[in-house]
Parts: sequence; structure tokens; C-alpha cells
Amino acid sequence: MGAIAMYLKIGNYTHEIGGPQLSITQRPVLSEGGVPLAQLHTWQIQGIVTGGGQTDIDAKIAALVAAYRGGGFDATLLLSDGVTPSQHVLKNNRAVGGVRVISGPDFPSGGGAEYATKRTFAVTLEAEVPIENGATALLNFRESLALSGGDRRVEWTETKLGPPRPQITRRQTIYRAVQSGQAVGYLQYPTFPGFLFPQQYAVESPRLTYGGGKRRSSGDFTDFSLSWEVRYESDRPLAGHPHFA
Repeated sequence: MGAIAMYLKIGNYTHEIGGPQLSITQRPVLSEGGVPLAQLHTWQIQGIVTGGGQTDIDAKIAALVAAYRGGGFDATLLLSDGVTPSQHVLKNNRAVGGVRVISGPDFPSGGGAEYATKRTFAVTLEAEVPIENGATALLNFRESLALSGGDRRVEWTETKLGPPRPQITRRQTIYRAVQSGQAVGYLQYPTFPGFLFPQQYAVESPRLTYGGGKRRSSGDFTDFSLSWEVRYESDRPLAGHPHFA
């Protein structure tokens, strides 16, 4: 039994029925910790433009090149009725940076009937589609907690004729803690993870530093970084652990 012919539609352009061969692969895009963020879809398209002579083929090639120029379109494999979408669809508005043309249209063959009755072409598309809740996903997260104070304070005094001598100037010092960290959000800025100790012990509000995102070739941005630092002081021990995302 032969293969069922289907249509490949690129934006408003539709290939001839059964025209190109379509190979689809996908792999996960993972965070630094191995958490899935998106699926990277790759469509490899190979086909033949046919025509009734050089002029006809030349016009069809121009239409093909124009259809793929710049990317930013929906790519849909239609059923044989030419209307109903199959399960293979790349939606431009769902992909980070849209649907991209990463190679082609290329014309890899030059012999035989090329440009007389046909023209062989190849195109590769790519689309990074976030998984559900991908907008709030973190590429990485790190936080540290530094603790100090609470013990006596010793100061050393130099003597005129002898060795330096220690002197206890405080029996108990202020308990201090510094909470600091950085997180990078996939599609938007992360939020401050929260105070590690009661807010009454915070010397001041958290110091938040927002970093610029990573610009994609499409003009879209990813990798939004946020750094934070909070200083605490207390009359009692500050014991705890940093957040682990």
C-alpha cells in the first residue's frame, strides 16, 4: 500500500500535494539542573519543484524562497483534504523566537533535469516550544547564607616595649547573617525567594539587582537574571539554611 499524500503549508504558501518529504525530530531543552523547559522541534524538508519549463520553474522557485524568507510563520502538515491540520504543527506564537529557518532553501542538485523540468530543494526549520508552566521555569538557582557574630570580641593592643596584648572589648557581639543568591528565569524574571529569618531582623529591604535578558536572533529575550542580598542583625542566634529553589 502506497503512502498517503499530504500537504505541507508554510504560512500562506502550500506545497504541492505529496511534494516534499518531511523528517521531524525533537529533543528536550533542559535547565542547568536537568529540568525540562521546552521541546526543540526540527523539521527537515526535502522536495522537488516541478514545472513546464525554465520560466515556470523559476517563478515557482521565487515563490518558494519568498515563503521561507525570514521565518516567523506557522508550519502545518495538512491531511490529504488540504484543510485539516495533522498532529504535526509548529505555531509561531508558541515558540520562543518564533519558527526559524536555520538553513535553506538550499538547492543541492545541479545535474540532469534540474531547472529544465524540476528543481530539488531542502529547508530546515526549528522551533523551541516551552512546556506547560515553562514561562516561570528557572534555568538555574543558587543561594548562600553567611553567619557570624554572637561570640566575644577581642582586640589586640600594641605595647611600647613588649608583645601585643589581647583585650576583650565585648562579651557578646551582634548575631549577623547575609543571605545572597542569584536565579535566572527562562522567559521572565524570577522573584525574590523570601526572607530566611523573620523580617524584623532584616537591617533593610532586600537589595535586588535585575540583569538584562539574552537576546535571541528573532529579537525575543530569554535568560532573565535576578540577584539579591539581605543583611540581618539580631540579639539571638540566627541559624538556618539557604533556599534550594
